[in-house]
Amino acid sequence: MVLSIIVPIYNVANYLPECIDSILAYINLDIEIILINDGSTDNSSAICDAYSLKDSRVKVTHQDNKGVSAARNTGLRDAIGNYLLFVDGDDWIDPQKLFELVGNIINLPETPDVIFTEMVKVFDNKLSPLTDGYNEVFINNRSKQTVMNHIARLSKFPGSACSKLFRRDLIQRNQIYFNESLCHAEDIDWVASVYKLANSFHYFPIQLYYYRQNRLGSASQRIDTVSYNCFLKVVQGHADKNSNAYEYQEQINAWMAFEYVVLLYRYSLFPKKTKKELYRDVKDLRWILWYGQSRKTKVVNLSCSIFGVRMTAYLLKIYKALNFSP
Repeated sequence: MVLSIIVPIYNVANYLPECIDSILAYINLDIEIILINDGSTDNSSAICDAYSLKDSRVKVTHQDNKGVSAARNTGLRDAIGNYLLFVDGDDWIDPQKLFELVGNIINLPETPDVIFTEMVKVFDNKLSPLTDGYNEVFINNRSKQTVMNHIARLSKFPGSACSKLFRRDLIQRNQIYFNESLCHAEDIDWVASVYKLANSFHYFPIQLYYYRQNRLGSASQRIDTVSYNCFLKVVQGHADKNSNAYEYQEQINAWMAFEYVVLLYRYSLFPKKTKKELYRDVKDLRWILWYGQSRKTKVVNLSCSIFGVRMTAYLLKIYKALNFSP
């Protein structure tokens, strides 16, 4: 089987049929779709069971609500396809692109550990490309060193688990599971861990995944101290001042420099009292910016050097308000 598609589901009944239909559109496609109903209290459970009766490629697991990481981990353990793809239950994929992708994978002379694709963001029913800026010249048939350097130079860290395919053998053999203690930034943590162990990469410039943004109730829209501390924990966990800690530690620090910029912006949104409580960790982690290789991280590093962390966070807030892009 070429591909296992893992769909974590929690109270997305209004979107779920569109998601599943987009995956099952081609009848003879060599895939399985694993629906993990994570304790939904709406009609999601019944929808999952109905699809499993209609199509033998659909597998359903019902479990108590444990969060998206636990749901994905259940799918990781059950998958049997050569590659893994994650699709959230409120998003969808382009059926034609999925058909092309499966064909492209079959025709690859080798089996890369990670395959990059592109996303499209859906905001207020408007579609726009959500590109990560990949250049296949620095990915396809290139060494891990070249790919890691390329990722480090991108304008943002490509940390979404949904815009990539992962070789199942690499994941299961190394037991790379999502951290179930994280309620936010779990993708960034998991994808960074996969990159560390992957040795080969490939890029197909196809817009496969449609990412619904700003949905009411979406965990990605949450900004509170719990989600903030998850984000902080991920950056702290992967950043290391000892550049010899890992062969590609400098590149990983460059990735985390971008995430620190995101963290700094989120810090700016808290009230004064909360900022005071969070400030020490933000200040202590400021060193990571020196590893940044993108224009944005270099500008923020310069701002911190001149104006300090607090003022830079404020400037990021103003910049985001003036250049709002969901």
